[in-house]
Amino acid sequence: MADRNPSGSITEGANSLRFAERLFSARVLHRYRPLLVNIETTLRCNLACTFCDKASPHGPQMDTERACRLIDDLAGAGTCSVCFDGGEPLLHPGI
Repeated sequence: MADRNPSGSITEGANSLRFAERLFSARVLHRYRPLLVNIETTLRCNLACTFCDKASPHGPQMDTERACRLIDDLAGAGTCSVCFDGGEPLLHPGI
């Protein structure tokens, strides 16, 4: 069982161990799976950052059901981390 800190969440050490186990499985045992994934749910953004080349106030958005299926598939494959990226993910109506 993983060590827990006073707030009840799994400590960084346990997360690092899980990542290392999955990395070992991929590299040595040739059981490949996506370990770290970025999902662009929307390219919409309410900011106008001069350095950003992705965001658009009227950009496309991923279908909510498709995003949920993708997350379920990634969890089933053993993905360690999913990051929501793109424009501003909180502008997506499904989040």
